[in-house]
Amino acid sequence: MNLFSLLDQSAARHGDRGAVYVGERRVHSWSQLRERALRLAGSLRAFGPGARIAVASENCPEIVELMFAIWAAECVFVPVNYKLHAREMEQILDDAGVALVFASSKIAAQLGPLTSVPIEVIGESGYQSRFTAESLAVPRNTEPALLAWLFYTSGTTGRSKGAMLSHRNLMAMTVSHLADFDSPDQNSSLIHGAPMSHGSGLYVPPYVSRGARQVVPASGAFEPTEFLDLCDHHPGCSAFLAPTMVARLVQTGRPRPANLTTVVYGGGPMYVHSLKEAMAAFGPIFVQLYGQGEAPMTITGLRQRDHIADSGWAADAVLGSVGYARSGVDVAVLGPDG
Repeated sequence: MNLFSLLDQSAARHGDRGAVYVGERRVHSWSQLRERALRLAGSLRAFGPGARIAVASENCPEIVELMFAIWAAECVFVPVNYKLHAREMEQILDDAGVALVFASSKIAAQLGPLTSVPIEVIGESGYQSRFTAESLAVPRNTEPALLAWLFYTSGTTGRSKGAMLSHRNLMAMTVSHLADFDSPDQNSSLIHGAPMSHGSGLYVPPYVSRGARQVVPASGAFEPTEFLDLCDHHPGCSAFLAPTMVARLVQTGRPRPANLTTVVYGGGPMYVHSLKEAMAAFGPIFVQLYGQGEAPMTITGLRQRDHIADSGWAADAVLGSVGYARSGVDVAVLGPDG
């Protein structure tokens, strides 16, 4: 079991369709994305299985190909939140035992004086030369328990801690999301408004598995007007947004784009009055999830239909909760004595 199979299958089904976009511009088809990922994986072969490969960048299309290349090489994806201070980034690199960092030019300049880990700037000549490597064979016999992602948590006190997620963990997360929350297909789009280093990046596997295009805003960040414009342009749009981002969409005063079908919110408190304002502005398109780095997107949640009742919106007690246990999940509240 290797997460690269999700990309491999979509490339077989949807080869020439658009896979990765920057703004409205198509960058790669599914076949091209697969080939780029396998060539990148071939260039990482020398590090050996289990090597930790970090990615420290603002949102950019290369994150998608790097993610699947690292998995194809049976290495470990270590995304670093680009909003952290460079010292905090260096601590993560040290804690994870990273062998190589792919970074944006801005972050590379900040990290360079602080770490001895080799840094390669995404998109520059060294990075581009990797695509001359021989393509790695598609991995067929990866151990499901093999570490795939070191997810550094943001909600801890002190230094960030890396949650260890296996190929099996992330495949279960993928199936769980598709079972409970959204049903994308090749005519759908995932808009990466939130950082791909954590919040939005976790949605790449389920949406890639269904052939949904990956759309990175040209700004590389969340700009409400740009986000809504992209939803006007691309078909069947879904996105993960923090509650503060949802509030900024409401503040634009614009109506919901017809193509915006699903907004998953989480990563912070969504107050009931704010949620009602968002639903009044955009309709019942919202999905709530509750998870943690150790169990991403898989503990509890509210489906779109859980937000509504016969008389209108669901009760405040429901809207203000963390939702219901997810499919295949048991939830219990335990005291110190068990």
